[in-house]
Amino acid sequence: LNMGFLLETSQKDRLNILYDIWTLKESYIKAIGKGVSISLDSFTVEVINSDGIKLYPQNIFDEYYFRHYCIDKNYKISVCTKVDTFPKDFCMLESSKVFESAIKNMLIDGGH
Repeated sequence: LNMGFLLETSQKDRLNILYDIWTLKESYIKAIGKGVSISLDSFTVEVINSDGIKLYPQNIFDEYYFRHYCIDKNYKISVCTKVDTFPKDFCMLESSKVFESAIKNMLIDGGH
């Protein structure tokens, strides 16, 4: 995180930037399967524009892609994947609906 850039922004924008960085980092450590075993200060993400996000140090073996979504004015989510294809929007599902759908699919597939 470029602290000089962060200090030059308004306090309101600072908080938005911090949430952007936090959710991007969180999505990356989940994507690589490391979870909290990797320190969030061991790498940097840089938001260039709405479509450009860079990861430092860059993993020389794998390329990752990021996408931000705003759930509402107070909540954001970031997604990280090895595939550069993202839906334009997303929909929120209640966990009970996801569970019901999974059970139905298991029954249809014969439990496989």
